[in-house]
Amino acid sequence: NDTFYVAILRPVTRGYRFVVPSDVRIPIRNFFDNLMATVRIANCLLQAKWGAAGGEVGAFFINSTAGVFGFGDPAQRYPAFNPPEEDMGQTLAVWGVPNGPFLVIPLLGFYTARDFGGWLGDTYFDPLFYTAMNWEIVVGRLAVKTVNNTSFRLGDYEAVKAAAIDPYIAFRSGYVQFRQKKVQE
Repeated sequence: NDTFYVAILRPVTRGYRFVVPSDVRIPIRNFFDNLMATVRIANCLLQAKWGAAGGEVGAFFINSTAGVFGFGDPAQRYPAFNPPEEDMGQTLAVWGVPNGPFLVIPLLGFYTARDFGGWLGDTYFDPLFYTAMNWEIVVGRLAVKTVNNTSFRLGDYEAVKAAAIDPYIAFRSGYVQFRQKKVQE
């Protein structure tokens, strides 16, 4: 993953960030976030977080209409429409499933066994999973989303890696702590 990031993802993302201004990258990020509303709504319901589910439905409605298919994010101005994001990994944690081993999956990144299973489960709530069964479209969508999201965080990976005595332990510890905090929200 480090080799992929350094040799391919970072240079491609730098070029993308140079060519595509943030005024375009932000709406692209908003669009992908809005598409994932079904995943967040389903996981709120599975965790019995009724208010958060309602907030997600409201945000999806506002962003899909006033935000023009989700490219805008007018719902961000209203706290009730911005609950903490939920995913299947968090749902499994709420249901008592332990983390399991820490995994570094080629091209996909860091996960615990529970969160990787949750990521796979979330694909069934993703509306594009059913509409874009074409392999090239799925990979293209993932590539655009990854490069666009990485364009906002260039340098973060390098900073953690440079500051750590053992980068693997630093990333593992940081990931597990981050996910634990998300579960507690």
